[in-house]
Amino acid sequence: MVYTQKGKIHLYAFILMLLNGLLLLYAVQHISLSIYELNYIQNNFIGNFFFYKSIAILGNNPLAHRLPFIIIHLCNLVLFYHLSCQMLKKHIDSLWALVLFMLLPATQLAGILVSQSGIIMLLLLLIIYSETQQKQWLLYPLLFLVLWIDFSFMILYISFCFYSFFQKKYFLMFVSLLLLIARINLGTDVFGVPKGFFLDTLAIFGMLFSPLLFVYYTYVLYRIFVKEDKKILWYICAVSLICSLLLSMRQKIPLQSFVPFFSLGIILCVQVFMSGLRVRLKPFRKTYMIYFKITFATLLVFFFALVCNKIFYVFLNDPRDHFAYKFHIAHELSSALKQRGITSLNTDTTLQKRLAFYGISTGEEYTLSTTPQPQAEVIKIYYIGTLVGEYYLY
Repeated sequence: MVYTQKGKIHLYAFILMLLNGLLLLYAVQHISLSIYELNYIQNNFIGNFFFYKSIAILGNNPLAHRLPFIIIHLCNLVLFYHLSCQMLKKHIDSLWALVLFMLLPATQLAGILVSQSGIIMLLLLLIIYSETQQKQWLLYPLLFLVLWIDFSFMILYISFCFYSFFQKKYFLMFVSLLLLIARINLGTDVFGVPKGFFLDTLAIFGMLFSPLLFVYYTYVLYRIFVKEDKKILWYICAVSLICSLLLSMRQKIPLQSFVPFFSLGIILCVQVFMSGLRVRLKPFRKTYMIYFKITFATLLVFFFALVCNKIFYVFLNDPRDHFAYKFHIAHELSSALKQRGITSLNTDTTLQKRLAFYGISTGEEYTLSTTPQPQAEVIKIYYIGTLVGEYYLY
């Protein structure tokens, strides 16, 4: 009977992952490459490799642009669920952890967007799994590998320094310290004149996790620090929060690099929440359940807002106020131009760079502008019957 219950939970987890993957495949059909994603592709070897390999196999289309990152996202879901099964007492808790993890806006963005987040999260999950399962033959090569991936992994090395010191794993501490020094010598993104982005960073974290969940997340880190045993996952989550807030006092932090370190803390949140829920008699669980229902409903709203974001254009006076505006229009605009037999033109630098990835090269025969021009052909882009872009071709 126990095995049957466990098998059912694993089946539910698989179905949820499959549905999540299908929803992401639907979502990527309705967004265009942004300038931020193009800069990432050009400046990152791993992203460049996945991006162009996918195009070579599937052709130049929205699915090919993002399919490798969706696959990485699904791998992250499998690893996250497996890790949560190892760390949480009951498999039903692991299922709830998976649901919350999938609904996180931060996790969804890592799966939809062409960015470093999914790759960082994948490597981070493998490293945590290696340590929790005592697979040293895998742990040390991974620790060395991530040295070259992203500067944010210095958070990982700092976490391992503290963790190994308190766990009396001195060889691991020595290796982590050497890798931290090496990572600092390779260069970091700490730069510039001190500026205050502290409140902005807190607001963004609140949006990427939902406000209530982020508040509870910080409480969980504090509670574990005061009362409970601290495992490697806690050290990573705590150090990443402290480092990101400290850096935000000086500069705007690269969220695509830092957010993966936070997302995995959902396991800790579920652990503390379920523990607090089960020690209470049923009549005294009401407050806990109200908090959970509000948080879950908020995450659902955020999730469907990301997947079906175009509907918000209907309610906006200026389409540029849409939170995903910079990820729209380019694909539809390139299709409209190709229907007119135009494969090259001149326009502003940002739009030019975006259109280039859809087969519209730079040329002097035509000019595309958002400023009305006499005798120009007007190209209008509509989403759900709402005008979101108006361009003048002459």
